[in-house]
Amino acid sequence: MSEFVYSAMSNSSLTSEEGLADPFHRDLTLDRDFLALPKLQGLITDQHLQERDRMGRTVAFLARLVNDGWTAEGRAIAADREHVRTLVVALHGELSPTLLVPEEALVPERGKAYVFVVHDGVVQRREVRTGKRKPGYVEIVDGVQEHERVVVDGTQHVRDGSTVEEANGGAS
Repeated sequence: MSEFVYSAMSNSSLTSEEGLADPFHRDLTLDRDFLALPKLQGLITDQHLQERDRMGRTVAFLARLVNDGWTAEGRAIAADREHVRTLVVALHGELSPTLLVPEEALVPERGKAYVFVVHDGVVQRREVRTGKRKPGYVEIVDGVQEHERVVVDGTQHVRDGSTVEEANGGAS
């Protein structure tokens, strides 16, 4: 549910590589006024994030929406309903991407903020610098890259160096 949709009007689905290389690629087709509700203004959703490759195309959608003047502050939610993998991104008028994580992923300690990043099944505690807060989400200004996975549920049960099993594309 969003104001904007990827209309997929061509014969093939846009890949991240294509969209990031050329935001005016023939397969990057968008439509607007899908749902004209105030809270959905500037939002595009992609419910098919089953492949990590889809993250880049979501950013390409946003860049195109802002560039074409359809919205000054584009927001996207890309989700994989089957594996509970979510990417939330916002682009502001100057086209700077914002990385948001669910607020439950943030671990405050002695005036600093941390998240647990999962890499090859091993948890790494990492200090982060936070920015703006949105309902349910915190902007990560520094310390985590877009492609990295963070622990959201159960942060009180993991420690730096803990091992986790990855199930269905997500850490558990």
